[in-house]
Amino acid sequence: MRIAFPLARRALGIFAQFFAGNAGKLAVAGALLLLTTIPSSRAETVAGYDIIVVAGQSNAAGAGIPDRNAQPHGGQFDDRIMQVGRFGRKNHQVIPVPDVSEVQPGDGLEHWGKPRRSRTRTGFSRAFAEHYAASVLHADRQVLIVPAARGSTSISEWIGDPDFVPRKRAAAPLYRDMIERVRTALQQPGDNRVVAFLWHQGEADINRTRRGDPAMDAARYERALRGLLSGVQRDIPGTYPIVLGKYTPDWLANNSAGLRTKRQFERVLEAIAADSGRIGLVATAGLQSNYGAGLTDRRGQQVHFSGPAAAELGGRYFTVWACILAAHGIAQQLASPSCPSLVIGKTWAQPN
Repeated sequence: MRIAFPLARRALGIFAQFFAGNAGKLAVAGALLLLTTIPSSRAETVAGYDIIVVAGQSNAAGAGIPDRNAQPHGGQFDDRIMQVGRFGRKNHQVIPVPDVSEVQPGDGLEHWGKPRRSRTRTGFSRAFAEHYAASVLHADRQVLIVPAARGSTSISEWIGDPDFVPRKRAAAPLYRDMIERVRTALQQPGDNRVVAFLWHQGEADINRTRRGDPAMDAARYERALRGLLSGVQRDIPGTYPIVLGKYTPDWLANNSAGLRTKRQFERVLEAIAADSGRIGLVATAGLQSNYGAGLTDRRGQQVHFSGPAAAELGGRYFTVWACILAAHGIAQQLASPSCPSLVIGKTWAQPN
């Protein structure tokens, strides 16, 4: 079977070892140009893993309800996509990402939480990995996803703020857990490299601000997120694109005060992306929530992208990831008209 996505056909493939070396200088170690898509069967010998780190809260972990009337993930499946397992004996083991089926309509990624959730809900990172595998991955390599997200988490928990106490449960060592799992991925046999850091988070902190929590507002969130991303670049080796995402459009759309707070937080994301040639921001206009898509009658599900929207979001994350490379002179055939509208400020126009 050959896998073909619209983005893959447009891209024609793009891998380069993105940034390397000192003082932020760009050093392209190699570039792969694929004129066709790659067969989905695994190579007999795996030279190494292209590692995709996924972190944040519920939309990163996968909260989308699949549309059972549509083929999951466009009916595509690539058996070269692996993950660092979490549950039971699979913890810290490299295991396959399962095929999507009627029995298991979820994306199967083992983020924090109960195993059942990974079998029934879906997020954007699997779709990102499928686009990556279809258009970028070399025939002798595999994708390795590091699932590290946890639903309902505040940025305060991610940075390990000792004064923060989560609602209804004990705090978790989210950042340390993520770094340990990345190390597990990098320590596998072969030539392994981190190629993307995908982040989606902030809804919990918007709600904290709306409740009047004195320890959270947009300014505090910005300081915390900038600190977290600095830590990521320090603790996860390599220089790879970092991609952030905005929130579901219909969440808080009919709540004027809540919408103002949400927009304040989205402006934080825009500012962070604008300050770095390495960070991009994904727009979410037109993407439906679980509630907006009619997949549930629970209005609270406006905060979560639907399963089909999550798959589209993964494609947008991939486009922004590729646009960051194109902005740095790598695979400039990806400099499509969508790039300036999806990537903010310096990330597109003035790379550092």
